Amino acid sequence: MFKNLTDPLGRLVLVAGIAVIVTSALLFILTLCLRIVLIVNENRRNRFMSLWRPLLQECVVEIPDEIPIVKQSDLDHFLELWNYYHESLLGEARLRLKALACAAGIDRVALRMLYTRRLSARLMAVSRAASACAMSANILIRAMSGRPMLAM
Repeated sequence: MFKNLTDPLGRLVLVAGIAVIVTSALLFILTLCLRIVLIVNENRRNRFMSLWRPLLQECVVEIPDEIPIVKQSDLDHFLELWNYYHESLLGEARLRLKALACAAGIDRVALRMLYTRRLSARLMAVSRAASACAMSANILIRAMSGRPMLAM
């Protein structure tokens, strides 16, 4: 059928049609891949929240005996959840919440975050993680020196 296609305009239309079909198929596959990644990330976030939410709620009464280590990949989820509880609690419960963050190693992670290239990570370290373990002002000043975007 297409062997005798000698008209240049017909060939152009055929090539354009094939290109559109291939592009549509690639976009469909990309959309499926992004959806799968979103589902996997949501499942991981839900598992993390189901593990840490009871521990942070227990801080109202006492610091839990066993505290799991927060992975680097789960740090954003931890800080989001920790910040929610930190804003909600007062007094002794807030102090226990800070002690839990230190026991989970957030102070060390916050120091590493202060030296990353990502501005969002550095701001998160300064605003949330640094207050979690009451990092000294000297540490924060040293980390911000030479970084004008943080020193503003």
